[in-house]
Amino acid sequence: MKYTVVIYMAVAFVLGWIVHLVIYPTALGANDWNYVANFGVQSYLRAHQFPYHEAIFSETGMLSIKSSGLPVSDLGCLSGMPIEELVLNATTVENLVPLSMVPSLRRLSIIDTRVSDLFCLKGCSLEKFVASQTSISDLSPLYGMPLEEVRIHNTLVTNISPVISPYLKTLVMTQTRIADLSPLTNAVALRDISFDIEKFRLKNKQIQILRRLDSLKIINLQDTEQFWATHAETN
Repeated sequence: MKYTVVIYMAVAFVLGWIVHLVIYPTALGANDWNYVANFGVQSYLRAHQFPYHEAIFSETGMLSIKSSGLPVSDLGCLSGMPIEELVLNATTVENLVPLSMVPSLRRLSIIDTRVSDLFCLKGCSLEKFVASQTSISDLSPLYGMPLEEVRIHNTLVTNISPVISPYLKTLVMTQTRIADLSPLTNAVALRDISFDIEKFRLKNKQIQILRRLDSLKIINLQDTEQFWATHAETN
């Protein structure tokens, strides 16, 4: 599958180059090469009937594909592609297995999808993971990834430990089944967190963990000083 993708995109790339030269018969500049590259990947996606709002190469030479709200269910054609960012919000995607063949993936958003199993992501190097409003419950496949941002609002997650890393800066874990904040002691770079404070009102020691995070600036959309003043009973 990987070689098929490469061959198809190479052919589409050449065709895009030819089309561009016919329309603009001059030497290709940097922007022109981007046009040709984007033409190639977009032709590939259209040929495989994969709908998208955006499919473009970044300055790093990696792909960003955004298909939110579109009739996407099968990710098979993405296997082997140099994708860095993939946004699949509000689609019927359920199976992420093809992404196991996308080692370049760094940012993934699957809000309001049918995804419940993340096992196939094991081995990826995600920096941003957004999976709010899904049925995921186990984050263990994400262990060891250099995650900087995690948003799992309204999920079945019970344990936040697998995504805690020295790189984590933003964590949204509202409306989950998480009942233990102790793993946050290792979130030394955390700057912004949202959690269900009502769940921890009787667990004051748990909330006090947040006080020991020197990098923390925002708690439940309030700056830390305002948060502690508002919730004086947790002091």
